[in-house]
Amino acid sequence: MLIDTLSYGDEAFPGSIRTQNMSGWTVSGIGLNDPYQWQLSAAGDQQQSVISTGGAIGNPCSFTRPVVLVSSDLNADGHVDAADLAILLGAWGSCAGCPADLDANGTVDAADLAILLGAWSL
Repeated sequence: MLIDTLSYGDEAFPGSIRTQNMSGWTVSGIGLNDPYQWQLSAAGDQQQSVISTGGAIGNPCSFTRPVVLVSSDLNADGHVDAADLAILLGAWGSCAGCPADLDANGTVDAADLAILLGAWSL
């Protein structure tokens, strides 16, 4: 069963990251198929990336997703705010298993929006 997909390439998506000799990772972009939500790995980052003896940077075989205390805090910054709303709206529609599907019904819709707004923290 397919869990997630990501279309990427810095030539196909100008301005997105180039992962030559280093990996990339995301928290807010999981399930969104949006390469612009990804960032380059750096030694000692949140994913415990390291530098290989050949100089490549990455975190092979691991991914650490930050603890999200409120499911509506989609970017895990400790606040449910406009940034989380943007993530939810960007995932609008069929989105089985993605973090923005707050009621886990396979679709990001008005019900998920209501959950997010109910948790608004600003």
